[in-house]
Parts: sequence; C-alpha cells; structure tokens
Amino acid sequence: MLKGNKQAIYRAMKKSASMIEGSDDEQHTMLWDCCQEMKRTNPGSIVVMKTTPVGDGSGLLRFKRIYVCFEALKKGFSEYCRPVIGLDGCHLTGPRSGILLTAVGRDGNN
Repeated sequence: MLKGNKQAIYRAMKKSASMIEGSDDEQHTMLWDCCQEMKRTNPGSIVVMKTTPVGDGSGLLRFKRIYVCFEALKKGFSEYCRPVIGLDGCHLTGPRSGILLTAVGRDGNN
C-alpha cells in the first residue's frame, strides 16, 4: 500500500509542476522566442539553436542543442582575460538527458 501512495504522490507532483511551469515541450517551443530576444537585446551576440526533424512525417522539430555567446563577454574575454580557456562538462540525467559544456576564462588580475 505504501508503494501505491508513493506513485500517487509522484504523479501529483509531476502534474502540479506541469501546471505551474508548463510541459517540457511547451518550454522548448519558447526557446525560439528566447533566442530572438537575446539577439535583439544584445547586439553582436551569437545565438544558434539546432533542431532535427522528428522523423514521423509530422513536420515537427526536436531540439538538439543551443550555443550562446554574448558580445559583452566575448569582448571582455578577448581584451581583459588571460589567453587560457578552461572547459568543463557534466552529463545531464532525467527525461532530457545530454551533456552541458561550459567555457571559463581567467581574469588577468587573478
């Protein structure tokens, strides 16, 4: 009986999170608007989103990856940071698995 209660609680939590935050699919459709807004409000920034066709002939696209490089960060790195880049990555788990990669620079004044 306890196992059934845990499953009911999990379903209720998942449903309430979906009602508050929206589903993953709804969140991904907002990425197009987010990319356009980043380009509009940060002139010179690079924002590239890649998608792939779902493959069932529906014409839908599946999110694959996103690359964001803000102009202010690019300029600050090239003018004020040491020419060293550290890369870090981690594997994401859950319904949307993948890899998150980040690049980090070192301030010239430590």
